[in-house]
Amino acid sequence: MFELILYLLIGAAAGISAGLFGVGGGIIIVPMLLLIFTHQGVSGEVAMHLAVGTSLATVAVITAIAAYRHHRLGAVRGAALRRLLLPLLLGAGTGVALATLISGAMLERLFGLFLIAIAIHLALDRTPQEGGAQRHTRFDLPVGMSIGTVSALFGVGGGTLTVPYLAWQGLALRNAIATSSACAVPLAACGAIGFALIGQPVQEALPAGSSGFIYWPAFAAIVLGSLLTAGLAVRVCHRLSNRTLKLAFSLLLVTIGLYLVL
Repeated sequence: MFELILYLLIGAAAGISAGLFGVGGGIIIVPMLLLIFTHQGVSGEVAMHLAVGTSLATVAVITAIAAYRHHRLGAVRGAALRRLLLPLLLGAGTGVALATLISGAMLERLFGLFLIAIAIHLALDRTPQEGGAQRHTRFDLPVGMSIGTVSALFGVGGGTLTVPYLAWQGLALRNAIATSSACAVPLAACGAIGFALIGQPVQEALPAGSSGFIYWPAFAAIVLGSLLTAGLAVRVCHRLSNRTLKLAFSLLLVTIGLYLVL
């Protein structure tokens, strides 16, 4: 029962993250699930991969909810979504393949460094002035594939990279956040399927209720928790200034990143 409550709280935090920042909550879900799985006695060889796979499954649902609400407010940019979709999916397949080659401990540290780097970039406010015409679209293929690879590898929806990239292209930050949410849905779903498949050979080492590297009890409770907060967070997002969003997002990333590295 205590773990169920924790899963619900993680889901509530993930819903806030998805609505405010266009991030499906993987940056919150993965480290928290890792703590819980370790406490449950899940082997360190598979705990991080189980956290990543479960996170991807929840992110697919959480970002779908946030993306729908952003779409209702007219914030999703369809042209940017269509350009990035195929590169993101190709990258997701690559990320799943790489996950089979990296140990759980190394994956934790790489995830922490990744979050800190993104936080520093956003805190320095190096993105160009928003609202300009779409530009640099020739980078969509390599950048999209890179985002898909990193996102599937770390169990996140890609918002930590997609939001800065779309802002760099000239989208207003709230439009970048909304479009990132829409991009994260197929990306996370593809990654989750991949982790379910690559976890089959070690199924005996995983807790009951798992399908490969997806733990369904955690998935269900986290999604339920996110339903309580995602809608409110989207409305708050559309009322905050862009600078406030950037600073809050940076603080969130660097805090979790330092925790994982240390």
